[in-house]
Amino acid sequence: MASIPRAKNASSEQSEPAGSAPNMAKLSGPERAAVLMLALGEQFGAKVWTMLDDDELRTLSILMSQIGTIQSEIVENLLL
Repeated sequence: MASIPRAKNASSEQSEPAGSAPNMAKLSGPERAAVLMLALGEQFGAKVWTMLDDDELRTLSILMSQIGTIQSEIVENLLL
Protein backbone atom coordinates (compact mmCIF):
# COMPACT_ATOMS: atom_id res chain seq x y z
CA MET A 1 0.00 0.00 0.00
CA ALA A 2 1.38 3.43 -0.90
CA SER A 3 2.24 6.01 1.70
CA ILE A 4 -0.35 8.70 2.29
CA PRO A 5 0.76 12.21 3.17
CA ARG A 6 0.37 13.41 6.78
CA ALA A 7 -0.40 16.88 8.12
CA LYS A 8 2.64 18.70 9.43
CA ASN A 9 2.25 19.91 12.99
CA ALA A 10 4.40 20.25 16.08
CA SER A 11 3.92 16.61 17.14
CA SER A 12 4.79 15.27 13.67
CA GLU A 13 8.22 16.93 13.74
CA GLN A 14 9.42 14.47 16.38
CA SER A 15 11.09 11.53 14.70
CA GLU A 16 10.28 8.00 15.76
CA PRO A 17 13.16 5.64 16.54
CA ALA A 18 13.99 3.20 13.76
CA GLY A 19 11.98 0.02 14.02
CA SER A 20 9.34 1.47 16.34
CA ALA A 21 5.74 0.46 15.80
CA PRO A 22 3.47 3.02 14.10
CA ASN A 23 1.78 5.22 16.67
CA MET A 24 -1.78 6.02 15.67
CA ALA A 25 -2.23 7.95 18.93
CA LYS A 26 -0.40 10.85 17.26
CA LEU A 27 -3.25 11.25 14.76
CA SER A 28 -6.24 13.35 15.79
CA GLY A 29 -9.76 12.18 14.91
CA PRO A 30 -10.03 14.52 11.90
CA GLU A 31 -6.54 13.46 10.74
CA ARG A 32 -7.61 9.82 10.93
CA ALA A 33 -10.71 10.66 8.89
CA ALA A 34 -8.56 12.45 6.28
CA VAL A 35 -6.22 9.46 6.01
CA LEU A 36 -9.19 7.12 5.73
CA MET A 37 -10.81 9.18 2.97
CA LEU A 38 -7.54 9.34 1.03
CA ALA A 39 -7.11 5.59 1.40
CA LEU A 40 -10.70 4.88 0.32
CA GLY A 41 -10.43 7.05 -2.76
CA GLU A 42 -13.21 8.64 -4.78
CA GLN A 43 -15.14 5.48 -5.61
CA PHE A 44 -15.32 3.93 -2.13
CA GLY A 45 -15.47 7.19 -0.16
CA ALA A 46 -18.32 8.75 -2.16
CA LYS A 47 -21.08 7.65 0.21
CA VAL A 48 -19.20 9.04 3.23
CA TRP A 49 -18.87 12.45 1.55
CA THR A 50 -22.66 12.62 1.13
CA MET A 51 -23.14 12.13 4.90
CA LEU A 52 -20.93 15.04 6.00
CA ASP A 53 -22.21 18.53 6.83
CA ASP A 54 -20.57 21.69 5.43
CA ASP A 55 -18.21 22.21 8.37
CA GLU A 56 -17.06 18.58 8.29
CA LEU A 57 -16.53 18.78 4.53
CA ARG A 58 -14.45 21.93 4.90
CA THR A 59 -12.34 20.58 7.76
CA LEU A 60 -11.71 17.25 6.07
CA SER A 61 -10.88 18.86 2.73
CA ILE A 62 -8.38 21.22 4.36
CA LEU A 63 -6.68 18.40 6.27
CA MET A 64 -6.51 16.25 3.15
CA SER A 65 -4.85 19.08 1.21
CA GLN A 66 -2.30 19.80 3.98
CA ILE A 67 -1.42 16.25 4.89
CA GLY A 68 2.19 15.06 4.76
CA THR A 69 3.48 11.48 4.41
CA ILE A 70 1.87 8.69 6.44
CA GLN A 71 3.58 5.33 6.78
CA SER A 72 1.73 2.51 5.06
CA GLU A 73 1.63 0.56 8.35
CA ILE A 74 -0.38 3.35 9.97
CA VAL A 75 -2.84 3.35 7.07
CA GLU A 76 -3.18 -0.43 7.27
CA ASN A 77 -3.78 -0.30 11.06
CA LEU A 78 -6.37 2.43 10.57
CA LEU A 79 -8.25 0.25 8.08
CA LEU A 80 -8.16 -2.87 10.27
